[in-house]
Amino acid sequence: MEYVIIPAVLGVDRLWTGDDSMVVKDLRSRGRKVQTGAKIQVGRSSGRLARSIDIGPTEYVGGSPQITIGSDLTYALLVHQGTRRHVIKPRNSRSVLKFPGRGGFVYARVVIHPGTRPNRYLLDNLRRAV
Repeated sequence: MEYVIIPAVLGVDRLWTGDDSMVVKDLRSRGRKVQTGAKIQVGRSSGRLARSIDIGPTEYVGGSPQITIGSDLTYALLVHQGTRRHVIKPRNSRSVLKFPGRGGFVYARVVIHPGTRPNRYLLDNLRRAV
């Protein structure tokens, strides 16, 4: 589907502005598809990231409607983009890290995390919705 921008002089700007316009309704419908697909793709280790994926209000930039889809969690971008190998240290230099392990907890002063692969849950679903 293509959108043709008709000059506002003709009085038809209501086709793409306002919450009840055809363009905004289609934009929000596609946004919901991205949101739903992203929530499914992100996984369910705790479900917190999936629950945080939300659609923002319709805003107009240069007269064109746009919406924002994403999460406000600090680690959302790390999941989406992936991470490199990195060192994890405790916040307090005198304490240790504690992880669940086989048969109990494992304690360590430093852990070298191998990194994570990207899970492009937003970008993949944006391509599907377009």
